[in-house]
Amino acid sequence: MADELDMYEWGERYLAVILDGSWVHREVESLWLDDVADTTRRISLDATVPQLPAWPPRPPSPLPPLEADDETVEGARQIALPLRWMPKGMLRRFTVSVDGDSVSLLTSVENAQIACSMLNYVIDWFDVSEQHGDSLRELAKQAVTWDPFAQSKSREDTMKLLLQRFDALTNGVAPGDSTAYWVALLRHLMMVFFDNFMMFVVVPAETCGSRRVVKFAHEYANDVYRPSLLGDYSIKYPAHVAWPAGSYHLEINLPSGAEAQSVKRPIVQSSDGDDGAVRASTSSNIAHIMVPQAHVGLHTELQVEVVVTPHKQGLRSFALWVACGFAAMVTGVNLLRYADAWVGPVVIPSPSVSLLLVWPAVMLSWLARDKENNILAELRRPHRFVLLCASALIFVVAAIAAIPTAATLWNVTWYVVNFLSLVLCAFAIVIHRNIRKREGVKS
Repeated sequence: MADELDMYEWGERYLAVILDGSWVHREVESLWLDDVADTTRRISLDATVPQLPAWPPRPPSPLPPLEADDETVEGARQIALPLRWMPKGMLRRFTVSVDGDSVSLLTSVENAQIACSMLNYVIDWFDVSEQHGDSLRELAKQAVTWDPFAQSKSREDTMKLLLQRFDALTNGVAPGDSTAYWVALLRHLMMVFFDNFMMFVVVPAETCGSRRVVKFAHEYANDVYRPSLLGDYSIKYPAHVAWPAGSYHLEINLPSGAEAQSVKRPIVQSSDGDDGAVRASTSSNIAHIMVPQAHVGLHTELQVEVVVTPHKQGLRSFALWVACGFAAMVTGVNLLRYADAWVGPVVIPSPSVSLLLVWPAVMLSWLARDKENNILAELRRPHRFVLLCASALIFVVAAIAAIPTAATLWNVTWYVVNFLSLVLCAFAIVIHRNIRKREGVKS
């Protein structure tokens, strides 16, 4: 009975701390997308550590009692500090620190123990039979312990079944009943715990009441949205605000070859009806979002979209100049072919074929690349396509110059190459104009 009472008090205290969240003053989330294929997610919390019960709630094994004057009695006390909702799954390259000092994390079993204690505390407020209460506790445990990697059923089917059973057990609660609040709260918490877990770190109990900075980071598997070949590209990131009482900041740091042009502000409705409180800005390769206090609810998802363009220099400019220059060269050659008095015979001497083949080699070298971030690869894909097409056309010109052919085939090939080069030039200009529009500059 003492153990049950301890866990009941645990659930009450931790639920109050998580629902309140006023002890978190500021949350800063950063996405670092470096030049290679790695993306690091870093989160920093500026918080005043709340008063929490000692961890663990009871010793896992019988231990000899400590003397009353033993100096280690106070120092041995620790608390489990909730940090953030995290999606269920593997955390790679995970690090966590408090004021620069590394700390320990609770295990998945210990996390589930605290989560179930909170949900059981809510269930105790229900005016239901003991049998229904036990069934609700079992449902809550299933939601907390659901593992997306070890289940045969899909996420949607499992959640649908859980919610149907939950609604059937709570069907008798009237909307105006005092129990209705706890039913809605339990339903919401079950849905949150189904896809996420609350991450806890173990810190000394002496930190309670003091203001600390908690930082943690892990590798993030960002989804790549393939743009069209016309250069349209946006990064979409589902930001999750864990603590509604404090201000939330999001920074997206792009690779060095990309630039952030604009941010589509997420729609956030505050309690006073103000939906314009979200502030957004861009600077070079950094996009920043700020949500002030009390503008979101518990574990709110904000869809952030950043319009991205490739850097003006490098592959982007080179591809444009190659396409336009090659089209002008082929068009000029076709016009000069009709002026035999100036250009002489129309057949190109074979030694000059080697010079023509240098161009495909040079442009293909621009296509070769080391490992790079997926975002950079997608941004550069239209320009690499232009270079690849230009290299193919130059190779055709070199082949027709080196292989003796009939006059008809010679002329038709030149006309086809001339037409395709003009199409490629127009395509490169469309890409350039589209990117310039996204940069806010009229071409």
